[in-house]
Amino acid sequence: MANIAKIEFPALNITGENYMPWTAHVKRHLKSMGVLETITEWNECSDQDRAKSDVFLDKHIDEMLQFEYSNFEDPYVLWEDLKSRFDNQREVLLPTARDEWNNLRFQDFKKRKTMSY
Repeated sequence: MANIAKIEFPALNITGENYMPWTAHVKRHLKSMGVLETITEWNECSDQDRAKSDVFLDKHIDEMLQFEYSNFEDPYVLWEDLKSRFDNQREVLLPTARDEWNNLRFQDFKKRKTMSY
């Protein structure tokens, strides 16, 4: 039981800013536990495997997310809901990245000194 409570990697933030690396960690750990198929659609997993996966996911999300998703018992439903909520990194990060790139590009040019004659 002690292994279940241990956190192997950082929990998913309430903001979802670490969603992409978090999903990679979760998939690797669920695969190593032999329960990766619990987060796939139309799975035929046992209740014990679902419970194992559910406990693992619950321990690796932010406390506020734990409270919000406390009534989810199927890991697939939780996985899909988190995906629909946080898997929009392109829409969230791209405008900011483009703005930062434009500002950075113009900072590379030295300002000309105007010479008065």
